[in-house]
Amino acid sequence: MAAGFAGRGRLSCAALTAALAAAVARHESLRTRFAVETGRPSALIVPAVSAVSAVSAASGAVTLHPLEADLSALPAERRAAEAVRAAQELARRPFDLERDLLLRCWVVRQGGDEWALGWVVHHLVSDGASLAILEREIGELYGAALEGRAARLPVLALQPVDLAAAERSEGMGRARWAADLAYWRGELAGLAPLELPTDRPRPPLSRHRGRSGRSPAARDRHRGRGMGARLPLDAVRRRARRLCRGARPLVRADDFGIGVPDAGRRHHEAEGLVGLFVNTLVVRAATAGDPTGAELLARLDGRLSAARAHGGRPIRGAGGRAGAGARTSAAAPGSR
Repeated sequence: MAAGFAGRGRLSCAALTAALAAAVARHESLRTRFAVETGRPSALIVPAVSAVSAVSAASGAVTLHPLEADLSALPAERRAAEAVRAAQELARRPFDLERDLLLRCWVVRQGGDEWALGWVVHHLVSDGASLAILEREIGELYGAALEGRAARLPVLALQPVDLAAAERSEGMGRARWAADLAYWRGELAGLAPLELPTDRPRPPLSRHRGRSGRSPAARDRHRGRGMGARLPLDAVRRRARRLCRGARPLVRADDFGIGVPDAGRRHHEAEGLVGLFVNTLVVRAATAGDPTGAELLARLDGRLSAARAHGGRPIRGAGGRAGAGARTSAAAPGSR
């Protein structure tokens, strides 16, 4: 997951390095490495002191100095395009999960006082909300390093591993997970995958290849706001309407599940953490009777709220071997 910015003025790589080191020390997820031990994946959290130091290559640690590319020698008309190309190349460089820190930063200098800054974080330890957190915190940490002051950031009471341990504890875990499991088993009962006709069969192993298309949805979004729809609910409604009207002549389906990404930050302690909390929920869309947009909103609103309330329990296996929660290498749960 990558973010990039363009700027003009003096950029201090020393202050940027200090900001990156402070961010890595602050968030355990950014100094977590992943390996396979006795056939099972395992995570190792590197101590903050080791993570921000330049350690010998034998230990597998890396420095946090931003990668730099200087384009000032190129003709002015080529610099912008080359800056994009260089940033894309740096962003696509793979991580070694066993040896690398999973945050990488780069600076592309375009001559004079123009520059581009970007960073990429592995999706194993970040999500969309994490990028926003990093942008805000690295900006504050950079300013603090330049001004020689302490960063004005709240203390993190917990880390992702602490939240995971709390959810599995006797007090927070078993009773809630049992209730969540009962909900998903009831909600997914009898829900079969929506098999849309395609020009070729779905491969047994998803390769994430293909083309994507855009459809005009501005008018639908405007209508949804007029009905009082929240953004996620409006998106679910639009998707359900398109499937209902577009797929019905081909598959005769009026009861199907829609995969809905959810932030997954159920506890307020998670709001300031960098980590992968995002979860995919299944919202059951009952579209029998060709409902209007307002009618479909009313049907979906309660189900989306209930799905979020029970989102702490993974749906894998809750729907049976052939149901919407079944795991398959061809597609993610709830996405077919």
